Amino acid sequence: MVNRTLRTITEENPLGFTLAVLSVDWEGDREFFRNLYVVTLKNDADFEQLIAKKAENWDVERGSYG
Repeated sequence: MVNRTLRTITEENPLGFTLAVLSVDWEGDREFFRNLYVVTLKNDADFEQLIAKKAENWDVERGSYG
């Protein structure tokens, strides 16, 4: 969305830009994002373990590199 919006800015009219549409199917996308968020929360512990196995110096308790 940001890239599409920035491409509408021209030298002739730098303030005449229009915000690009975020999504053509916002209701469907919103449901997808909501489901993704819920599944992520449900599987948080599993995801943390997967990250810890693959990332060097990863501190699961801090959620960052140590």
